Amino acid sequence: MQTAEKKELIEHCNKMLDGNKSQTEKYLDFFKLLSFIEDAKELSDTEKTYHKDRLYAIKYINQHYHSKISISKIAQEAHVSINTLERHFAENIKMSPGTYLKRIRLAKAVKLLSTAISVSETAEKCGFGDYSTFISEFEKFYGITPLKYKKGRTN
Repeated sequence: MQTAEKKELIEHCNKMLDGNKSQTEKYLDFFKLLSFIEDAKELSDTEKTYHKDRLYAIKYINQHYHSKISISKIAQEAHVSINTLERHFAENIKMSPGTYLKRIRLAKAVKLLSTAISVSETAEKCGFGDYSTFISEFEKFYGITPLKYKKGRTN
């Protein structure tokens, strides 16, 4: 419940406690209060559903980053439209679903580059369909090529 909503709730309660009101006015205030609480509950239920949709999308990305997945597939798995998915990510994660997917892939690549796995195998295991795209995206994000990163980690 937001601060403004809390203030409004307190205001409704104070109106109900006013001793100078008729019984009818008190009942009216009571029903306004019930209506206010019901509206707040519906908003809360909507937020829970919305939160669950976003969690499905994030979970799906985290479990399938190594596969070729599309934004439409992520939206389908989260049971929302592409526009809704993109809006949820923009409002809460401050990036698009595609950018989030790319960052997960790059983070997983960093872990794999610390092992004996080759750069090309790392690209494949992290869901980059094209080796040159992997090198380009890695260098763009980390400021170093995957091979230089790998060599620096093993020395």
